[in-house]
Amino acid sequence: MTASDALFHEASPGVFTRKCIGMEAMSCFASEFGCSHVVSSCSVKLANEIAPEDLKKAIQSSMIRLRHLVPGIAVKASPTRPPMGDWSHEYRVPDTLEDVFAWVEEVVFVHENGTSFLDNHERIFHESWWRATEGRYSYELHIVPNLSAGSNSWTFVLSAHHSNADARSKWMVFDKVFEFLCDELDHVAPPLSSFEWGKEVSRLPTAGQMVWSVYDTGKPEPLPIVDPSTAPVAPENVIPWSYPVRVSNDNPHGTDITSAVRLTPEETVRFHGACKAHGKTVTMVVTALQTLADLEASLHIAGKVGPERFKKVWSGYNTATHFPLSSLSIDMRQRMPEAYRKFGLDQTTPLMAMDVVALLFAFEPYRKLVKADEASLTASRNADKSLFWDELVPSVEEVWKSQDISIEAYRTRAATFTAMANNPDLELDFHGSIAPACTSIGDMTRLGYLEAFRPASGHKTLIVEDLTTTAHSGSPGAVMNVVQYDNELRLKLVRGSKFTTQEDLDLQGRVLKEWIQLMTRS
Repeated sequence: MTASDALFHEASPGVFTRKCIGMEAMSCFASEFGCSHVVSSCSVKLANEIAPEDLKKAIQSSMIRLRHLVPGIAVKASPTRPPMGDWSHEYRVPDTLEDVFAWVEEVVFVHENGTSFLDNHERIFHESWWRATEGRYSYELHIVPNLSAGSNSWTFVLSAHHSNADARSKWMVFDKVFEFLCDELDHVAPPLSSFEWGKEVSRLPTAGQMVWSVYDTGKPEPLPIVDPSTAPVAPENVIPWSYPVRVSNDNPHGTDITSAVRLTPEETVRFHGACKAHGKTVTMVVTALQTLADLEASLHIAGKVGPERFKKVWSGYNTATHFPLSSLSIDMRQRMPEAYRKFGLDQTTPLMAMDVVALLFAFEPYRKLVKADEASLTASRNADKSLFWDELVPSVEEVWKSQDISIEAYRTRAATFTAMANNPDLELDFHGSIAPACTSIGDMTRLGYLEAFRPASGHKTLIVEDLTTTAHSGSPGAVMNVVQYDNELRLKLVRGSKFTTQEDLDLQGRVLKEWIQLMTRS
């Protein structure tokens, strides 16, 4: 693959392609195993009542306008070396406005039946995901009535393939969808006939790793050369916390179970206050709490299963030197040149601008805070704040700060991910590790996302009353998404349904909430 392959180019008349790079390629590969699909939802209150068919027309027009500004939302991913290899993005320029309407009919769905906001989200989350080899567009928008919230209330669900969407770009897309929808509802939107199709291809997104060289020189810089035959391995003398994966049921791979933890505004204020008082970031503290709860819940669940299972989990607890986090997401968009941080008329931000690192935390602080008793098949807490704030969190911080998150490291990791995803002989086991993962999106207000539509904004046409986000996993390890909106911190756990039950994941959620309360209570 040459560097120029990372830029969209016209492969045939009206058809533009580029190679998937880094996490784009890895997300394509992982989606074949039920991972790497992101679903985010907003609970929307409209100021005026509107018939579903009229709402659909307004949303379709908004999405068409958005496609002209952000053509990346109409990209398809596929392997150019089937069945899985050399993953690429493809964009087709519509010949006519009828072609654009055909596209929007494929990606916008207005459902007649709905329940509550969170139930609507869960329903679409489980029903609307796809593998890269299925040849579907990267983004779908589902609108479901919030029947439990009265009239004019709707769930907007953005379902996106992770190869072309990251933890933050989905909210940027939502921002534009709502801006353009308000224009439609207020009858001030430009006519669809005014858009000149073919001009939009200049805004097809560059691969994130190429942004800096394209900005500086106009040309993409080749990625470092890496060995595609091997996956990264743990350092010597490291024994990661692990235990044999247990298949709990006959559910198919690619299906998930979720559990939500939400802090009230008062609890959120206390949480931020505790982080600030100890000089730690929310991401570091949340990571410490997530891994701590994961450890305790694993022991509780093993004890419920029986002595044999507990012994296997206890053995891992007893011998581990480090607690593994399989991936922590890093947003690279905020480090890009200004023109590449937003959806612009000339340059545009990559829709996937995420890097990930795997981390190993010293295990001894965990053993001090969670005690395991093989004889009684139980786990107990040592809720000592000083141990948590003075030992565990600093150990997490030390590992985090030791990571190389430079642009060159981002490019090197991207080269590794690309080589792994495109290597047909490399076997990656997405269902063999219990290591958790974390994506901390941040505070939406601080990031500036959806700010015009917050309840406090008093927007005259549309208010976003609530939101949630979930990433498909399918794996034994719990994936957690963290986001704050309207002064409430939301945490969402996801595990492959083949490896857990709703009861067990809810137990982990309760343990997480209890640790948060214990460690942030004054």
